[in-house]
Amino acid sequence: KDNLILLAHDCENEATAESAYYMHVKAAEFPLTLEAARKAASLGMHVIAGAPNIIRGKSHSGFVSATDLIKLGLCTSLTSDYLPFSLIAAPFLIAIKKILPIHDAIKLVTKNPAKIIGLTDRGEIACGLRADLTLVTLDGNWPRVVRTICANDKFACL
Repeated sequence: KDNLILLAHDCENEATAESAYYMHVKAAEFPLTLEAARKAASLGMHVIAGAPNIIRGKSHSGFVSATDLIKLGLCTSLTSDYLPFSLIAAPFLIAIKKILPIHDAIKLVTKNPAKIIGLTDRGEIACGLRADLTLVTLDGNWPRVVRTICANDKFACL
């Protein structure tokens, strides 16, 4: 049980979020309503929204906006859902729209997801952590990956 990480998908309301919590669920992925997201967060669960929701500016199916969840401090992480490159684009759009500073927006796709699944050796640039980096430049408001550096070595502190 301690090695399993359970996520609840599409919590509809307070009751479904609370039910998930009592089943030892760690995160509410794609809560459908603000009510469900608030309840999950109040119970200490992570709230995960879809990065495509950020790019579209709304849910593709009419449910709660990821932007609203972030503005209210409820969203702890983003996932790519059906659009993998959205994990690169969403943090930049969040920062460009002044929803969060870029360093906090980046945590939604790096440090926070790593924390949810127990990867404590990555997710941020710090001494002693795994040194995986993606270098990105902006072409207008759209990010473009310039280079990815993957290393199993840990950063040395000088």
